[in-house]
Amino acid sequence: MRVLTGPASGTRIERELGRPVELDGDGTYDGDYVQDGNLLVFQRDGETVRMVSLGQLAALAEGEYRADVVLQARGGTMMMTDPDGRPAGR
Repeated sequence: MRVLTGPASGTRIERELGRPVELDGDGTYDGDYVQDGNLLVFQRDGETVRMVSLGQLAALAEGEYRADVVLQARGGTMMMTDPDGRPAGR
């Protein structure tokens, strides 16, 4: 999973992912991600399988995370942890 923080142009997102991507849906406008919060890009075998906008919430640090991280809500915050419950490393 790659975490980006918007707003971000479609060109920037393609550069970060290293491949063309179509941005369409919540938080997008004219091929750009226009929200101030996080955009989660879930990938499998070099392909984008899903994108999720957190809207105005920028709760997660930008970067690429391993496939086994767990995203959880805890006490009004969002956390990414390794499967053993420790904070996730990238």
